[in-house]
Parts: sequence; structure tokens; C-alpha cells
Amino acid sequence: MQDLSDLALSQEDWLMKRVLQYAKDQGYVKYTSTLVEAWRTSIVGLSEALRQSVKIYNDAPDFGPDEDFKKDPIASFGILEAQRHRCRGITLTMFLGLMKYYRQSYVDLVMTKGPGGPSAERNKLYLERFFDRIELGFVTEWVQQSENDRVPELQNANRLMTNEKNKYLTIFESLANPVILISARNKIENMNHAAIQLFSHGEVSGAYYYGKEDGPKDLEWLSNELGDFAEKDQLEVFLEKDLNLRESKRHFEIKFKRMLDVSGKFSGIIVILNDITERKQVEEEKSNLIVELKNALTQVKQLTGFIPICSSCKKIRDDQGYWSEVERYISEHSEAEFSHGICPECMRKLYPEIADDVLGRLEKDEKDSKGFYA
Repeated sequence: MQDLSDLALSQEDWLMKRVLQYAKDQGYVKYTSTLVEAWRTSIVGLSEALRQSVKIYNDAPDFGPDEDFKKDPIASFGILEAQRHRCRGITLTMFLGLMKYYRQSYVDLVMTKGPGGPSAERNKLYLERFFDRIELGFVTEWVQQSENDRVPELQNANRLMTNEKNKYLTIFESLANPVILISARNKIENMNHAAIQLFSHGEVSGAYYYGKEDGPKDLEWLSNELGDFAEKDQLEVFLEKDLNLRESKRHFEIKFKRMLDVSGKFSGIIVILNDITERKQVEEEKSNLIVELKNALTQVKQLTGFIPICSSCKKIRDDQGYWSEVERYISEHSEAEFSHGICPECMRKLYPEIADDVLGRLEKDEKDSKGFYA
């Protein structure tokens, strides 16, 4: 029977989807978990019990009238499940009804993906006896508890669930970003403390949940976007939008995300707001600065490459082939401006009678001279 165990262990996702579909079709999801992992865990537990079973029973595990199911490793799985589900308010008929569809899912797996012929019939019979033992263990545990014992068990379970609810409600209220839960009709079902503060100055956490805060009932400024998202198959989407709040215009990054509910009970949308007004202002200032720098760079002219210059008169030839004075050429191709002076060599050549006297006085007055004097 090892092939049966290996098949079940390798097809956990297939089994999970199969039993979930049966549960949806028959209405059991009204009372079951909304999360994928809970369904996967139930399949993992059953497949592990099946793996342990084939180690003990080579053939279909039949049962007799005097058997003690508390000592049976297969029935012990049902006993444990009885203890878990009984305190959650699940009835015996409800559990056994859903268990029939778990059984059917495993049988479907054998008949559609397992080996055919005699092996299929043998595996099917093994599964039937395997699930019979689980159900007998469940019923054995269930009927042994009296009504007097069940009341305290239910009371304790209710306290634990209430505390768990309060824990996650506290986490929801404590989130820094405004979060809004939207129903399938695009109406607000709940909003956390940050959202209340954003829209209506609420200072008390939990005010919207407990009906103490008269906050908005819908998001009119997002109605079009919510409507478009609701009609599509996307799991999540991001967008940006402005919102006028108390004479102040704020810019928000907004995320729409569908609720992760495989049961289909909760089909609403989660809206998460992130105020990015300051970030947008910084980005805008940065963009403006970049534009200014680009404009400034376009006004800067640079001389690059080879410049043809006459070796005699020192005129420069431009791109059109015309020869221009050095001053004119440089003025047209850069931001430089000229002032005219005379170098020491030219002064001695042109004004020899006064050159030494003038240059001596300049050298004395301007110790840092580099050779050119205005």
C-alpha cells in the first residue's frame, strides 16, 4: 500500500482544492476557515495518518465489535479532531458530513491519478476502511462527553476565541497606515484608528468598530477606482490620488487588495493608504532642480577639439572657413570676455624708452603678477 501513501503525499494541493470545492458546493464553507493554510493542514494531517497506517496494515484495516479504538493509531486521528472541533461549536453531523467529502476527495484521487485495474479497487477499499476508522474514533470520543462537561469546554473555547479576536483587532487598530475594509457593495465595514484620524479627527481606538465614531460610510473619492477594481480579476493594484483634507491637499499612494478568503464568505476589498505628500514635494523639487541645471548647461559654451590658427597673424579659422580675430572667435564660442593689456616683451618692443621704468613699478606693486598687466 506504499503506492497509495506516496500518491496522497505527492498530491496535497490537488486534494486540498478538491475537498474545498466539495465544501463550497455543499455549503460547508459557512462554518470553515477562510485561509488556504488551514485547508492544507487538514490534508497534511490526513495524509500523514494514512502514511502511518500503511506501515501497520498491509491490507484494508477492517474492524471488529470489541475493538478499542482509543488504541488504534488511525482512530486516534479522529479522536484528536473530535476534541478540537467539539469546542468550536461544530456538531457531530456537521463534522461527519464534511468528512464524507474528504473521503470522496481521496477516492477521487485514487480513481483519477492512481494506477487502474485491481490496484485501484484495492486502494479504494483501503481508503474506505481508513476513513471508517477515523470516523469511529471521532464518534467514540464525541459520545463519551456528557452535556455537563461540554458547557465548560465551550465556555473556555469561547473565551479563547474572544481573546484571539481582540488580539487581531488590536493589531488592526495599531497599524500606522490608514486601513479600510470595504464590503462587496463598496461600503465601509471597518476602518482602523489611523483612518479615523485621517477622515474625522477620531482619537479613540476601536471607535468605528464599536459604532462610537460617525465616520464615512463609503469612499466617494475612490468610488470609480473601487468599481473598476471590483470588476477585474486582479488580486491587488496600486494607484496615486490627491485628497483634500481639512483645507490641506494631500497626495496618497493607495493599494487595493482582495481578501484572501478561499471559502468565498468574505469577498470585500482592503484599502491601504500611504501619505506620500512630502515625498512628492521632494521629488518635484528635485525635478525642478534638474531642469534648471539642464537649462544652465545649455547656456554654457565650451571650446573643444582642434582649433586651426594661423602661425603668423594668429587668426582662427571657423567652421565656415572664415578667418577671425582670436578675440572674436573665443567670444562667439565661449562665455569669456576680453580686456586688453600689453605684455612685457611687446612693451619693450613698442615703447623702449619707457618700458623699463613702467615694468619696474608694476613689478614692485604687483608681486603676484603672472606676466600680463591690465
